Parts: sequence; C-alpha cells; structure tokens
Amino acid sequence: QDDQDDQDDQDDQDDEDDQDVCVWARTRYDLGPNMTFAPTVVGPSDLPTIATIEQALEEPDLAVLTALAHIAGRDAASVARHEAEVARVFEAMLRTEESHARWVRISLLHGIASDALRATMGELMEAHGMGALEIIYNEGEAKGRAEGRAEGEAKGKAEALLTVLASRGLRVDADVERRIRENRDLGRLDVWLTRAVTATSVDEVFQS
Repeated sequence: QDDQDDQDDQDDQDDEDDQDVCVWARTRYDLGPNMTFAPTVVGPSDLPTIATIEQALEEPDLAVLTALAHIAGRDAASVARHEAEVARVFEAMLRTEESHARWVRISLLHGIASDALRATMGELMEAHGMGALEIIYNEGEAKGRAEGRAEGEAKGKAEALLTVLASRGLRVDADVERRIRENRDLGRLDVWLTRAVTATSVDEVFQS
C-alpha cells in the first residue's frame, strides 16, 4: 500500500510539473506594434478523462488526441496508468463506421503504442473480426474494386501506403513518393504496406 501511495504521489507531482511547463509555454510575447505571439499549448488539465466508449464515440478526434497524449507519456509508468483508457478509445474507433478517418485514427494509435498496448489492440481487433492489415488495406482495396482494374487496385494500395507512412510520422521525399505511385506490382505493394505498419523508418519499408 505504501508503494502504491508513493507512486500516486509521484504521478500527481509529474502532472503538476507538466502543467507548470504548459503555463510557462503559454506565455505571450509582444513582438512589435500590434503583434503578439501567443502559443496554444495543451496540458494534462486540458485533456478529458475518456471514461466510456460512448464518450469516445461522441467526440472521436478529441478522444484520439487524448489517447495519443497518454501513449506518448513521460515514462512507462505514466503510459501504463492510462492503458485502459487508451484501449477504450481504440475499441471505440473500431466501432465507428467504415471511413478514411476511421482507419487513419486506428493506424495512428496502433503505430505509436507500446508492445503491450499493441497486443491488447490486436486482441480487440480480433474480437471485432479484423486483422491489422485489413484496416490498412480497406480504403486501397475499395478504390481498386470501384475502378475494377488491377491498375486501380495498385493506385489504391499506393495511396494507402502513403497515408500510413504519413500518419506514422515517416517523411517521404518526392523520389520515394514517385516510386510508390508508379509501382504496379500488387505483391510488392502488399509487402511494403505490411512493413509500414511497424517500420521505424522509410528505409525499413523498402529494404531488400
């Protein structure tokens, strides 16, 4: 019990420290006549507690922003403290209607989660009858089916790959983007897309 109390005290202190940094970061600066720089900063006290799946569904973008902030916590203990809330948001996103925004949100959460959280997310996806790649493929394959041609499917998968790379913060230069968009090998695009889900760099996606 004493250890738990100590941990709770440390968590409270960490939140206070973060809030102090936010207050400092919001400082307004006068840069000259009629010109003021006022940063917009979101701190711990600005984030809602996502207590239910229904709450996450009411404001999905805010729920995902909150979950991402928790996933990117200062340390493993802080992240672990919010695992249930993050999982709740992830499951809510799985319940939303099929759309481009839906799988981008899911990809963002899955892409920066810890191994433990990813395992939980994988179980949730399986419970909803989905595999991780099914979510990523969804829009690309839908575009391909709509056009009814292999070229259309390749274009869709290329677009999906670029979106996944962008959502995971992996910068794609003009040469790489052209290489992806001009590729018509569906098998190779599948390999690249599979790697993009977990790659930590663009080079990892295209490794031999």
